[in-house]
Amino acid sequence: MTQPPQYGQPPQYGQAPPPPYGAGYPNPYPQPNPYGYPPPSYSGYPVTPRPRVSDPATGWSLLALGVLGVIGSTGPWAVAHFLGNELSVHGTDSGKDGLITIVLMAGVAALGLVIGLKQGRLWASIVALVGAALTALTAVVDTADVSNGVSGVPDGAISVGWGLWLTLVVGLLAMLAAIVAIVRRS
Repeated sequence: MTQPPQYGQPPQYGQAPPPPYGAGYPNPYPQPNPYGYPPPSYSGYPVTPRPRVSDPATGWSLLALGVLGVIGSTGPWAVAHFLGNELSVHGTDSGKDGLITIVLMAGVAALGLVIGLKQGRLWASIVALVGAALTALTAVVDTADVSNGVSGVPDGAISVGWGLWLTLVVGLLAMLAAIVAIVRRS
């Protein structure tokens, strides 16, 4: 009886060569390229997905609308016409509604800057939408209050000022831009 040849010895006549080391078992380690380079799919670092951010163009529009909203909040919200004189009531004069809309629209502008600088994740667009919606709601309520007039003052003597109209329109446009920022994320 002949023994099989040991590793490193050539097989003798009529014998099959010994199987290679690990033959018949799957190799848990991939073999390198024939040229020694790693496979093309290997980057060297673990792949982490990039967060989805809103379109920067919507961020810049939110920034511009936020600035316009602050301007509208400081402008005249009601104009009274008495005996040939005109008296303007600004958003920051009576009550705190103008101050509220200033803070809300400044927040929308800040979030617009964040989105414009390609850092705007979903939360930034949602918070901008809420701020714009609260601004628009405040402007709608105040427009209705001014339009109802003051008791004892003849109809048409008090009208809505340009600041309140601007705040209302900008609030609605900022809502639309925030919705677009939520939908258009990459």
